[in-house]
Amino acid sequence: MTHTTVNLPPAVLAPLDRALTAADFSSGGRTTLPALAQGPLARKLVTENYREQSRAMLASTALDNTAALSSMAAHLSAVAPYGHYCYYAIVQAYTIGAVNAIARC
Repeated sequence: MTHTTVNLPPAVLAPLDRALTAADFSSGGRTTLPALAQGPLARKLVTENYREQSRAMLASTALDNTAALSSMAAHLSAVAPYGHYCYYAIVQAYTIGAVNAIARC
């Protein structure tokens, strides 16, 4: 994995010169992005971070589901061997769909 260094302009980094306070967030139980994330570049970085976190959660769920489906297919293959190819075709179809969904995210 490679790491990319992002050079942010001073206007974006200015809020880092102080600690965040309650004034950086809205009231009423809703929070907005702190002053750090108000510029277009900062909003883009935050959005990309959320997208990456969503992809990771989707991938984790897909892996869990694929493992469960594979285990069930193995069990059903032992119980009803004539359906073996159908069981694994279902697992493969789910896996292809999950991979495509992750790629689109």
